[in-house]
Amino acid sequence: MILKGKITMQHQSIAKLADSLSNSLLKIVMDETNLPGFYDFDLQYRSDNPAILLDELKARYGLTVESVQRTIKILQVHPSQSL
Repeated sequence: MILKGKITMQHQSIAKLADSLSNSLLKIVMDETNLPGFYDFDLQYRSDNPAILLDELKARYGLTVESVQRTIKILQVHPSQSL
């Protein structure tokens, strides 16, 4: 569950957490941990200060988000053209 200022997840994968972080950080976040299993997460964030979320992620769960370049495929959807 993502509420303003808080991400709370129960029995979720790291990949699902990465998706939630993408929404909160407004950047693509990919899971490259290779950690199996499901976890509970409880994180605070502020949209005007992403460092709070990143610091808490590191302090509470030992996870970091790093800025790297990757080639990814993105689906683009355009409105149909009327003929």
